[in-house]
Amino acid sequence: MPKPVQNSEPLVVVTGADENYAIGLVVTIRSMLCHLDPGRRVQLHVFDGGIQRGTKNRILKSWADRRLEVHWHDIEMSQLSHLVTSGYLNHTTYLRLLIPSLVPPTVEKVIYLDSDLLVRKDISILWEEPMEDHSALAALELASPYVDAEVVFANQPLKHSRLGTATPIANYRELHLDPRAKVFNAGMLVINVAQWRQEQIPEQAYQCLEDHRDHVLYCDQYALNVVLHGKWRELDSRWNQTAHYYAYKCCDHSPLEEPTFSNLANDPWICHFTWIHKPWFRDSGHPFGDEFVWQMRQTAWARYRLKSNPDHPGPARQRRTMKQWLERRVSKAKLRLARLGMGASNQDEDRRAA
Repeated sequence: MPKPVQNSEPLVVVTGADENYAIGLVVTIRSMLCHLDPGRRVQLHVFDGGIQRGTKNRILKSWADRRLEVHWHDIEMSQLSHLVTSGYLNHTTYLRLLIPSLVPPTVEKVIYLDSDLLVRKDISILWEEPMEDHSALAALELASPYVDAEVVFANQPLKHSRLGTATPIANYRELHLDPRAKVFNAGMLVINVAQWRQEQIPEQAYQCLEDHRDHVLYCDQYALNVVLHGKWRELDSRWNQTAHYYAYKCCDHSPLEEPTFSNLANDPWICHFTWIHKPWFRDSGHPFGDEFVWQMRQTAWARYRLKSNPDHPGPARQRRTMKQWLERRVSKAKLRLARLGMGASNQDEDRRAA
């Protein structure tokens, strides 16, 4: 792995958030600075999707560091309002698609960071990763790591039994995608901005979202995996340990291999608090939640009292969720039987193929 070097070239980092993710934003960058090579400088671009002025002042106070140069970009969110959202993801997830048009034209590469991260490693190492001719460098999507995990693990059902979904690009046949191809999580990316401009990657993503609206899962992550299919390079999974990792009881019940599985448990370089596991709420239950809170206590939110997460399921919601999970498992079992011609109709198989 490349080592950090003394270099006068600043790292260019992009992130974005709205008011709801302000604490996540402040800790993402605060933790990044804590682990940054002292000899490196950072040019940070913050895409502001609706952060209040007072909150912005607290954020800047929390980031006081001579190595950091901050550029704020006020975003008119209405330009993204026509795009599909799902669950807890709102339109701020699409801010990364604005990178080629908002960063200076001289910028050819950026590190993109979501605003719900805990950085535990020097990102100078990421910056020095060879881009070559790839459009992006990214880590595996741990919740749904393959275009079709049931094809990849056809003889190892335990490997895909606890995935978020086996087919994150459900219409991959229509798109002529390789079912064995890997899928990345878009919460941490090293982006070849020059290539994104030249090939109009954001425009392709917007068109993909429009053309395949009924199949979109995880918003722009779906579109980016379609558009960048075969054009990205996989990084060490420790650069983006998503919360779904903890759904896997052991390596054999996960889509991962050793030593990757153990490395993610023992030393994740970036913890990504996906789904409802936000550590600025007291009931996140995340193993690295306390480390996030410690970082938060070093900021202008030092006296912030953690509140209950309104999106976290209570007992009744948990019962409904378990019922839904069981129903999904039964449905998947029927589909597998249908593949073998043992019990489901051709209509079920056709529905899955769609």
